[in-house]
Amino acid sequence: MSSSPSHPSRLVFGFTAFDPLLVVAGMLGAGWWRWGGLPPASHDWLPILLAIPATLLCLTATGAYRALNKPALIEWISSALLGVLLLVTVVTGLAFITKTGEQFSRSAVLGGLGLAVPLLAAARIVAWQFRRSAMRRGVGMQRVVIVGPFASVQRLAKHLAAHPWEGMRVVGIASDGELVRGRGTALLRPLADLERLVRHLHPDRVLIAAPPNDKALLSTVMTQLLVQPVHLQFVPDLEDMPVFNLRPSECAGRPALDLSASPLTEAQQGVKWVEDKILALLILIVISPLLLLVAVAVKLTSPGPVLFIQPRHGLRGRSIKVWKFRTMFAAQPVAVSQLAFAGGGGGAGLFGAGFAGQQAVSHPQQEAVHDASRDRRVTSSMLLAEADAKRKAPSSAVGDASPDQFRQATSNDPRITPLGRFLRRTSLDELPQFFNVLHGSMSIVGPRPHAIRHNRQYDETIAELMRRHYVRPGITGLAQISGARGETRTVDDMRRRVELDLHYITHWSLVLDLKIIAMTVVKGFFTRQP
Repeated sequence: MSSSPSHPSRLVFGFTAFDPLLVVAGMLGAGWWRWGGLPPASHDWLPILLAIPATLLCLTATGAYRALNKPALIEWISSALLGVLLLVTVVTGLAFITKTGEQFSRSAVLGGLGLAVPLLAAARIVAWQFRRSAMRRGVGMQRVVIVGPFASVQRLAKHLAAHPWEGMRVVGIASDGELVRGRGTALLRPLADLERLVRHLHPDRVLIAAPPNDKALLSTVMTQLLVQPVHLQFVPDLEDMPVFNLRPSECAGRPALDLSASPLTEAQQGVKWVEDKILALLILIVISPLLLLVAVAVKLTSPGPVLFIQPRHGLRGRSIKVWKFRTMFAAQPVAVSQLAFAGGGGGAGLFGAGFAGQQAVSHPQQEAVHDASRDRRVTSSMLLAEADAKRKAPSSAVGDASPDQFRQATSNDPRITPLGRFLRRTSLDELPQFFNVLHGSMSIVGPRPHAIRHNRQYDETIAELMRRHYVRPGITGLAQISGARGETRTVDDMRRRVELDLHYITHWSLVLDLKIIAMTVVKGFFTRQP
């Protein structure tokens, strides 16, 4: 029986072998135009030979081969063309760094890479058309038998039917559940008849669809098919489990399954790291005059520091310090009684987030607070009275003095300065975060980092909230260009933002990052949110 790879796998194998040849053909074609024949010198052959591994690395980095598992032709082409663009960047960068550009014919190399673009696109258009036509006729589709509890079997069968480009057609089902006859063309048999069903249908694969704790079923199926040379796969039914990014892995040399982990591979993380560093450096060079202008404007229009530095959740939920231009009035000094109410242990702790040292409380005041706490002379009635007075006090326009005092900005928020309102509406207050990108605590594109207390407001209501932190937080993101930014008035507002962030994480590609950056430039800077 056949256990051949699926149709997408054959496509991937074919293009990984064919793409470098197309790039080499383009470079040879450009060289023929340049020299009237093959490259005349040995050093002119070097970039052509290096193009073979470089093409595979660059197209893999941009997701060109992963895109072949998707139905959209535009993704096939765009990811491949982005790979060529990355290849051009790598070639020119290496030539500049090694100072070897003069030793090669730049017209032949760059012209060849340009000629490879239509060749790669044409190859994908032809392959996509052939694949679409073949799948309509059922040609090249793998025949699969699914075995397991009928609810699990039915879910997997529906999934395969909804994803025909995966190249699998269900021809048989073996289950002890309630078998509904007359639906589709798959043969339905009891689990005891599995071996007979496999001998009759000669499937390419047998898929076990069952909960991961159903060891009895796994043992039964493997025993029945022990004498059958069939490709047997376990597809765990994780319908009721909060799994995120299931994939095979290993632990100390033993096979393992990642149940919740970052979807980005090490190679993809490397590509994103390079993207962040190069773009952040270039952007900071361009916007440096604007940064200076905004800093001076903030300093001249209201007293206080230029930057507001706030702890927020970063990669893996660890605390990072996010830099922004200050957009609110600086926090004013508070009385000792307010420090006792807030649980303050000294001015540096209370005002450490962006205002350290500015609102320091004198040593005698600190001793008074500590003595009051130690001697228990601060009664609950006093605390309640202070809290009530704090609520009834006029709304002074001051910013958040510490993470524990975090409160979302709202429309017509009196804490926001007139200049700060403009900076927020134009997103200019976020520009210092490009230094966070160079530092390594943030990315240019990713889920926006929330204040720590903001996350705590929702982490029990929205179970998947902290999964946003499988990647570094970003200056902009899919949620921001989709309108899910600013104040979250309801749980549904936050849930929509989380869904968009998780969609970005699970569908990451360099193409998606560049698209989000472009959309941010077009419409993402200006907002009506506070």
